[in-house]
Amino acid sequence: GGAGVGGGAAARAAGHARLLNANGAAGRGGASSEQSQEVAAAAELREFLVAHSANDCGLMVALARAEEGAEADSGPATPHEGCSLLRVADVTLAYRVSFVDLDIKPTRNLERAARLEADLGLDVT
Repeated sequence: GGAGVGGGAAARAAGHARLLNANGAAGRGGASSEQSQEVAAAAELREFLVAHSANDCGLMVALARAEEGAEADSGPATPHEGCSLLRVADVTLAYRVSFVDLDIKPTRNLERAARLEADLGLDVT
């Protein structure tokens, strides 16, 4: 687990980041089992950072009434470029769905995330 900040996913990820930073500063040349532990730690850290980023992303939906005569199968070559069309009852709607804020979160935020996780009682291993 982390250094007194709980044993949840964020605490484990923070510990992995510290391990990888320390081993990177010390140089390579450890035993094969140490390299296997580093590979496993890096994989778990990457998975946590991707999951943390997905947890913090947003979903944006743009919706507008399509112009008269627009066909639901007409594809992107419509007056609503880049939108898909959907027919609901007697109305054709143009829509586009996007994810926003998908940047990978920096490892410097891991200790804060671990403390928050511990405060919320999310210390599950």
